[in-house]
Amino acid sequence: MKKQPPPHKQIKAIEAEIARLQNSLPTLELKDFETTCSRINQLKIKIVQLLNPIENEQPLPTYKILKK
Repeated sequence: MKKQPPPHKQIKAIEAEIARLQNSLPTLELKDFETTCSRINQLKIKIVQLLNPIENEQPLPTYKILKK
């Protein structure tokens, strides 16, 4: 398995990607604008996860809703 770079290097790379995406926002069409904003939000969430790692993080359980 490939070794991950240290969190501070990952955060710097993510912040650079966010800045690049934010600079492109004014020139985008609406659909692309929404997609880019969503990507920026995902990257910001990734930064928070890198800053606050959770040991043995498990995915949240999913439940099926049964209707009668």
